[in-house]
Amino acid sequence: NAAEVGELYQQHTDDTGQVFTPLAVSIAFDLTQGQPWLVNALAKEIVEEMVTDTDVAITPEHIHSAAEVLIKRQDTHLDSLAEKLQTNRVRAIIEPMLAGQTLGDTPSDDRQYLIDLGLLRRRDPAGGLIIANPIYREVIPRALAQGTADSLPHISPSWLTQSGELDTEALLEAL
Repeated sequence: NAAEVGELYQQHTDDTGQVFTPLAVSIAFDLTQGQPWLVNALAKEIVEEMVTDTDVAITPEHIHSAAEVLIKRQDTHLDSLAEKLQTNRVRAIIEPMLAGQTLGDTPSDDRQYLIDLGLLRRRDPAGGLIIANPIYREVIPRALAQGTADSLPHISPSWLTQSGELDTEALLEAL
């Protein structure tokens, strides 16, 4: 829970003097929903790679930047989640959820499996299922779309310069 995330990050502060601002701790919890691997991976990325100076406080910006690094890098934990997304029992539940559609007739064991994996959680005791946390909401669609994205040809628009700037003359010629 949020208090445990704060306690964990406080251990780092106690050991090093480096502070996680209260808002940074809150955002870390919001992004991870307390998923232990993600909570630790965020902190590790920040204190070992991004902000090694212990005199510098950890801010919400650091948390967001570290989350994006984890998403793009797809470390082992996130990579293994992506692998599970390829199974039919997982896809049958995740794909309709991402598309905003009603779940088909999926076995309750399969839904519970996704809860047990930590991919989904209940919105509330009486509510439906949602993706477990915002980081997974980023990773899951990217993982599912990766095969399609990999098969698309590389597009090099003639109206962009080498540095990615708009070349208006070339754009007008292309029209």
